[in-house]
Amino acid sequence: DVQTWTTTEGAKVLFVEAHELPMFDMRILFAAGSSQDGNVPGLALMTNAMLNEGIPGKNVSQIASGFEGLGADFSNGAYRDMAVASLRSLSAPAQREPALKLFEQVVGQPTFPADALARIQNQLLAGFEYQKQNPGKLASLALFAWLLTLHPAASGRVYAAYGGVYVGVAILWLWLVDGIRPTTWDVLGSGVALAGMAIIVFAPRGA
Repeated sequence: DVQTWTTTEGAKVLFVEAHELPMFDMRILFAAGSSQDGNVPGLALMTNAMLNEGIPGKNVSQIASGFEGLGADFSNGAYRDMAVASLRSLSAPAQREPALKLFEQVVGQPTFPADALARIQNQLLAGFEYQKQNPGKLASLALFAWLLTLHPAASGRVYAAYGGVYVGVAILWLWLVDGIRPTTWDVLGSGVALAGMAIIVFAPRGA
């Protein structure tokens, strides 16, 4: 059963209790993806990448060692319409409480050290230059932008449709770039995926 409630600050919580494993997973979603960048491209990606680079009293190595020493795993990422910060830890209080405390500091008190900012900025700029020279990546972004025009208020539907297109493109890549001829099952599977994509994209809006 999924329990749900809203905190006093207005955040919606979804909670699933399971006792099969002595651990927990926590995931925080923010409306802070690249679609919110406005006139500052890369802002969401840069901000998210800087979260675990430093907090008061700890640098990036100490943060990583802190999670590792507790048997916990921290991960984060920025996408088109959301940013994510996740924690997986043992549920025993001796591990859970310090892991949650460190997670709280990483998410709520990042120091954004200048040396890390310059390093990550250079990494992102190199990645952007690579994307500009990659026709497949540019075509992929153009396709996603077109799908968003069809469903501007339903990004989840766009992601589902994009997944079908991605399957088809992957099979083409297998054939044209890797030089491996797709099997009948490859073609059939990608056809089913593309058919599902077409249904999602072109279904009547009121359906």
